[in-house]
Amino acid sequence: MSALSPLLNSNLMYVPEEECMAISRYVGFAAGFHSQLYSACPSLLGQFRFFRDPDTDDIWSVCQTTLFSFGVQLDPDIQLICIWDAEWHDEIGTWIADPVAFAIEAIRGRYIQNA
Repeated sequence: MSALSPLLNSNLMYVPEEECMAISRYVGFAAGFHSQLYSACPSLLGQFRFFRDPDTDDIWSVCQTTLFSFGVQLDPDIQLICIWDAEWHDEIGTWIADPVAFAIEAIRGRYIQNA
């Protein structure tokens, strides 16, 4: 558990990052994920905190509301979208026809509809 968020791995050295900086910095796999997520689930806009691990180009973001908490990692090197919470983890990649849409539906189904 990281001091920045209980959902972050304490073995990595995360640095908080402004969302606009994270979005402009990241040009890898699933780069439009957060904007597409906000379009599909507007209630999540402004609910994420963004982080980076200086050793990678990944985006790490954590959504924490009074109803649910989950994390998202975008990994350009192995082309994965990872979604997790304290009890569940999923990795979504290029074996799915539209990984971004699939990940958004996973978030909607697990968190938004159950809130």
